[in-house]
Amino acid sequence: MTGQGRLLTTVLLLLICGFGFRTRQAEAQSSQPGQAHSSASGEESSQSAESGSSAETEEANPVVLEMPAVAGPEELAPGPSRATASYIIPSFQWTGFGDTNTQGGGRGSEVETFSRFMGRISLRRVRRRSTTYFDYAGGASFYNRRFRVNPTTLSAPVQAIHRLGVTQSLQRGRWALELVDNLTFLPESPFGFAGFESFGAGVGGAGFINANPLLEPNQTISTGSSRRISNVAMTQMTYEAGRRSSISATAAYGTLNFLGSGFINSNYWLFLGGYHFYLSRIDTLSIAYVHNFTRFNIRNRALPLASGESLGRGALLSYGRRLTGKLSLQLSGGPIFTEVAQPQGGIAKSTLLSTYDSLVYQYRTSDINLSYIRNSTGGSGVLFGAETDVVRLALDRQISRSFSGTLEAGHAFNQSLGRTIQAGQSAGATQSSRTGQRSKFETWEAGVALSRRLRENTRLFVNYHLELQSAIIPACLVSNCGETLLRHVGGIGINWSTRPIKLD
Repeated sequence: MTGQGRLLTTVLLLLICGFGFRTRQAEAQSSQPGQAHSSASGEESSQSAESGSSAETEEANPVVLEMPAVAGPEELAPGPSRATASYIIPSFQWTGFGDTNTQGGGRGSEVETFSRFMGRISLRRVRRRSTTYFDYAGGASFYNRRFRVNPTTLSAPVQAIHRLGVTQSLQRGRWALELVDNLTFLPESPFGFAGFESFGAGVGGAGFINANPLLEPNQTISTGSSRRISNVAMTQMTYEAGRRSSISATAAYGTLNFLGSGFINSNYWLFLGGYHFYLSRIDTLSIAYVHNFTRFNIRNRALPLASGESLGRGALLSYGRRLTGKLSLQLSGGPIFTEVAQPQGGIAKSTLLSTYDSLVYQYRTSDINLSYIRNSTGGSGVLFGAETDVVRLALDRQISRSFSGTLEAGHAFNQSLGRTIQAGQSAGATQSSRTGQRSKFETWEAGVALSRRLRENTRLFVNYHLELQSAIIPACLVSNCGETLLRHVGGIGINWSTRPIKLD
């Protein structure tokens, strides 16, 4: 990747510079951070409920931080790890969009308009030794004029959207158990997917309940209008071996299945076994063994049934630092060795330095979230395995009492693992050639949103999102292999939610 070394150096420098923010810890205690985040949603109400309850609890009984297992499914974030409030919040959203490229192919030729109606319900139940999180958002997009149905991707004038996340945490003595399941049904790739910004997922993207991105199905290649179902079920068992050490085992099973033909479906098993040493109450050092097995399959006219497999093994060394309500830093890295049995025959081998680095800083009215991930992934439904680099930056700011803004940007680079054998299509038949070239996809996405509070739980917002993708594809096995993509999406909408309904 051109400039990859410079990109990695820039990210690491930004992460290191994050330590300079620690000097602000001596300043007066500000309002609980996070209220600027997801500013156009009922998420603000839930955060207010949490911060108020947490503040009262910390005043009476200071919270002792418990570091999560850095190698496990939970992603580090600032703030206390123990929450005390139980609540439920329903919310509703309407957005009107203008889209220059609804099919997600080429550069688009005309603007399509559509309306999206969404509903969401968020629940948190806290008990002495257990915590339950439930988050569901669902709805549909309705196109305002005749929509060209794509027989390959099964796109339709009405497109449904669903996402569901459930997390259950249990603790008994020295043992802790966490169960997580994240399910999504989307009409396109979640990387750069506009429309969830007012439901707590940013200007682009469809993330929701916090989960380590190393464990999620990779979908960072834009595949146009292509309905898919993705799910990942995770479980982590942690044992407190001593006052300053713990052992964890994490298992995950994930799937990515497309409803249309011409894409690569995949399912995988992943195991992480880690040892964690607490350098202090806010610093953790971890070492973990990683084992990942993925199976691919594809159906189309050229290849009635083709399948492949990949096996990845390696180790990760991680460092995590979390300060109450201010800063969290996570650095990890280690070698991953991958072997891919390709459907055309032959085995492709790859060795890369896997890493997941993140910096989250929250102060007064501003939030900064920067992350960089490099890993061997499933190929996003386009490649039989890929080396993937993803950088994401999110800035949230409370501009005034009524106005708040969000700025996000992301970059993803995917290249196929296999150099030995490539496949191409000629006159409806699949040909094999030993070109030694890799397929490469480079995707950029950026967005901005501005919201104004009309009433306590009602917000009006406007947003704009840009997506650009270029590709080098010496050979292609799937139907969606456009070499260039350009897309502009703009919208205006309103979000309403109730006040948090306390369950206790």
